Amino acid sequence: MAKKIINGKQYDTEKAVFIGKWSNKLLETDPNYITECLYKKRTGEFFLSCEGGESTKYAVSSGNTWTQGSKIIPLSYEEVKQWSNEKLSQIEYDAIFGAISTDYESKETLFLTISSAMYDKLDRLVSERGNGATKSSIIEELIASI
Repeated sequence: MAKKIINGKQYDTEKAVFIGKWSNKLLETDPNYITECLYKKRTGEFFLSCEGGESTKYAVSSGNTWTQGSKIIPLSYEEVKQWSNEKLSQIEYDAIFGAISTDYESKETLFLTISSAMYDKLDRLVSERGNGATKSSIIEELIASI
């Protein structure tokens, strides 16, 4: 468990949703081991919870020596995309950002928070419409009608 307040915002691995993990696959006893875990807060913000051995960028000073350490790093949306592209599998990346469209229409990804009641209503609309209707297509249709 990692918990930290950075710039007045709380980052807590127990309250956030675990998204993915990257490791250099070394044992935790190796001075060069690194593990980075991506989390998403309820607010839609992303952060990394990182650990590393005494020879890594996550090491902390302990008197005259270095020891293994940990760090929480808030990430911007672009930083999340870059980290995910470099460190996660294509399946994990697609689960976060959606599959890259093969059509020629430009698409943007949006993360939003809605109430449980509105989410349930959106689910019902998808079921009622059938024929390949998605939450995204319904939201696009609603915005277009404004």
